[in-house]
Amino acid sequence: MTEHDTSDLAAPPERQPRSRDWRFWVGGTGRILLAIGLLMFGFVAYQLWGTGIEYQQHQDDLAKQFRDAQEQLLGTSGTTDDTLAPNDTATQTTDASSELPDGTGTGVLVTPTTFPNTGKKRTRWPRPAPGDALAIISIPKIHKRVYAVSGVATKDLKKGLGHYPRTPFPGQLGNSAFAGHRTTFGAPLFDIDRLVIGDDIVVDTLTNQRYVYVVSSLPRVVSATSGSVIETIDDTIATLTLTSCHPKYSAKQRIVVVATLDTARSGTVEPPNIDPTPVTTTTVPATTTTATATTAASVATPGGSTASSSTVSAATSTLATSQPTSSEVVESPDPDTVSTDFFVGGDNQQLSHGWFTDSAAWWHVVGWGLLDAAVVVGGWLLARRTRRWWLGVIVAAVPFLVVLYFVYQNVNRLLPADL
Repeated sequence: MTEHDTSDLAAPPERQPRSRDWRFWVGGTGRILLAIGLLMFGFVAYQLWGTGIEYQQHQDDLAKQFRDAQEQLLGTSGTTDDTLAPNDTATQTTDASSELPDGTGTGVLVTPTTFPNTGKKRTRWPRPAPGDALAIISIPKIHKRVYAVSGVATKDLKKGLGHYPRTPFPGQLGNSAFAGHRTTFGAPLFDIDRLVIGDDIVVDTLTNQRYVYVVSSLPRVVSATSGSVIETIDDTIATLTLTSCHPKYSAKQRIVVVATLDTARSGTVEPPNIDPTPVTTTTVPATTTTATATTAASVATPGGSTASSSTVSAATSTLATSQPTSSEVVESPDPDTVSTDFFVGGDNQQLSHGWFTDSAAWWHVVGWGLLDAAVVVGGWLLARRTRRWWLGVIVAAVPFLVVLYFVYQNVNRLLPADL
């Protein structure tokens, strides 16, 4: 063989294509199912622990917001000095012409009533925006101290307990209702079923008052659409209602706890604001609709009290004269809240907020999912190019997990609000 003769060197064998018989397809299906299973376990972990991290961040933010808002309110002209001693009493009279902080009437008829007084400087309730801090709710029996916000939309309950719009504020006559998570986002009401008659629920409000409620009935389970649990039954007393999902890890039903205000250990009791819900501005087309007068002797208000027929007639007369006759700007309820009729008879749609109701979340899920898939493909291409599979895994792992967090976050929007 000459120096340049290479004819007898064996050529490298050509790589034979892998046979794609039934084993190939079964193996591929198994790997896909395994990946799906791991992703589902990852979502469960996010639900139990990842949401808790987000919840704690919100609670820290609410703590600062609550302190700042309270200090600001105490420094405004709306501050009221309770100069009586803590064991003395104060007499308050409220009629339909009484003004709220926004200058509107309460629309609630309340007879002169004597209330306990704490001697603390207090302020009137502001008009809260959805997600704003309202109070600190402490439940010693289950070792919980949670900041509560206005609203019970999904984004509100991620922060803490949520106050049902247009129910009275804590310390006001009527039924002040709150909802909260039981298994995710800190699970503030995880052990709500452990409460028994006589347990305390302490509420420190934005108005610098402390109210002590005493559980007055054992926890009860109702349907997911039972809106009557947040309505006012007796407008001469102040009650507090807590609602959450039941059973644990399910939104099939609701568990409800009702507590009654202990006036001897509480701050100043007040009549309810008829409509603390903020409004947004929208433009409506021209209309000539005229309101019709009601013939009922009295009607129920969101606070649970009644208004006389003369009051109703005046209100309907005002409506009839205030209908827009041309395109103009009017005020309408905030879209994240619910309308009054959900609280005056009928079911509460916020309580029945179920699966897959946030349609906008689907686009975010798809978008983040495609981005995560691109990260996986990029890692695979890198591993194939360098022939080092571990390099592809290391490079893609961190971006994959970060993007996956946002996938889970948006998938969570498709779940019931107070799961």
